[in-house]
Formats: sequence, C-alpha cells, structure tokens
Amino acid sequence: REGVEQLERKADKEQNRLKMKQYEEERIIREQLTSEKKDRIEREKKEHVEKEFQGWKFMFPPSDDGDSDDPSVTVNDFVKELMNQPVIGLQETATRFSVSVPALIQRLKDLEEDGRICHGILNEDRDEYTFIDIECMEKITRFIKDEGCVSMQAISLKLAEIIEEK
Repeated sequence: REGVEQLERKADKEQNRLKMKQYEEERIIREQLTSEKKDRIEREKKEHVEKEFQGWKFMFPPSDDGDSDDPSVTVNDFVKELMNQPVIGLQETATRFSVSVPALIQRLKDLEEDGRICHGILNEDRDEYTFIDIECMEKITRFIKDEGCVSMQAISLKLAEIIEEK
C-alpha cells in the first residue's frame, strides 16, 4: 500500500512539474508574440511617419546647417502659421517653400482631407487661400441663422470681418 501511495505522489509531482514546464513555455511564447507584435506595430508606425514625411518634405526648405533630411518647418508649424495668418498668397507661399502653386494647392487640400485643417477657401483669381477654423465656421453659421437669407457677398464680407477681428 505504501509503495502505491509513493508512486502516486511521484506521479503527481511529475505531472505538476510538466504542467509548470508547459505553463512556462506558453508564457515565453506569449511574451515572444507580444514582443513581435510590438516590434511590428513600431515598425509600421515608423514606416507611416516616413511615408508622410516623404510626402511633405518637398514642401519645406532644408535647414541652414545643410541637413537636407531635416525640414526647418514642420507640417504642424505650417498649420500653426495658417492659424495665425489665415490669408496667404499662393504664389508667395509656393515660392517660400520652393514648390509650384498647384503642388501647394494640392497640399492644402490634403491637409483638409487629413483633418489637419478645418476648411479653407481657395481663390485662384486673387491668388489667395483663406484658412477657416472651427471658430470662424461657427460665427458664419450663427450669422447665416441670424440673418436668414444672405448673399454670398454678405457671407464673404462677414468672413473678412471675422478674420480681421483675429
């Protein structure tokens, strides 16, 4: 009887040891998968950032220190500039960033589509782009609701007034 109990204890110990070994192996595999997933996500993130940078880098001049891969103005800086100076001359801005006017217009449209800027009015006849932020849009909406039926000229004048207030 003692021999049987001793064998059962040995078998239980061996079974527990095998379970612990299996658990440890599964833990290591989970860690490896998690690590690989993190690496993949990080790599995809870097690729996305690089792809975005490649799409925008032509729009910004290289810095004075000769490092042509480091733009002196980032997209965020450009957007902040638009917020501070909502009306820009297309030709002047294109010249400043060493791009053509159509390339600049396309980049402005891309910024709108990406949700980086709210909205803008492109007036190629006057060689201008007017950035309109959420606050301006709300004021224009309020103006239209308050006035009822308004002409495009009235909206344009009100927009100019709102921009001047800034």
